[in-house]
Amino acid sequence: MLVPIDQRSNTVREAYRPERRNVWPQQVVWLPDGAARTYGALGEGLRDAFGHEPPARSAALLVHPQAPAAHRRLAATYGCTTLPGVWATPTASYRSVLAWREGRPAVVLKLSLGAVVGRIRRALKEPQVARGVIMSRVFETIPLEARERLGFDWFPEPAGAVDAVSGRGWLLRRLPAALDGQGRRSLLPHFSLISARDGRPPLLVDLIRASALGPEDYVLENLVRPYVEVLSYLLFEEGIQLEGHSQNVLLEIDEHDRPTGRLVFRDLSDATVSIPMRLARG
Repeated sequence: MLVPIDQRSNTVREAYRPERRNVWPQQVVWLPDGAARTYGALGEGLRDAFGHEPPARSAALLVHPQAPAAHRRLAATYGCTTLPGVWATPTASYRSVLAWREGRPAVVLKLSLGAVVGRIRRALKEPQVARGVIMSRVFETIPLEARERLGFDWFPEPAGAVDAVSGRGWLLRRLPAALDGQGRRSLLPHFSLISARDGRPPLLVDLIRASALGPEDYVLENLVRPYVEVLSYLLFEEGIQLEGHSQNVLLEIDEHDRPTGRLVFRDLSDATVSIPMRLARG
């Protein structure tokens, strides 16, 4: 997991850290018309993810158990309830939780967190919500041929909402097709390749030892080359600039814990697109 640079600046409560593996009912504040701004097909997204129909003339503000003060005030004003049958558990990215309802595919909810991590307050701001939804639409325009040829996918962020006062909110994030639910494929953030493993060598060392390549050749062929090829295509052909650091770039791993060569990107709210370039391209 990604460890903050300075744990003294990490104010996430122990109960909501991924190493505790806690599970809790997902809570929602139903905001009336005028109290929220929504992006994307929010109602449809909730129905598809959890099978719940939003109340008439209201928008869902999904909240973290350690919510920011603005969302706690809204919960006190409008009431806070649980989404029946929907459960959540933390991930290595503290404000992103894995959420599911029995019989339905899991999704990720990127929520506003009332905590400081790495000296940054982790509430999700409205420009991030809007950009995540917009960039998801932009990614959908990428030709399938290019996706397959270069071997990449992403976590779509089709919808989200913010409260109209603080401008803080949440994003719905769907899992990519690489996660087939059968255990044949999994995803591993780049930083996990060099993370400590209870005294054992990092995973990258095991992968190199199991290959027929030297360390430098293995890293160049299996990590650097795919990364450069995909990000170069996105930037120079599609006008998309990703924040491609080691938390946002994930490797597809097969059932034998070996990289397949495919990359998956997340946090589209951190990406940007050159509109002039795309207009000029036609």
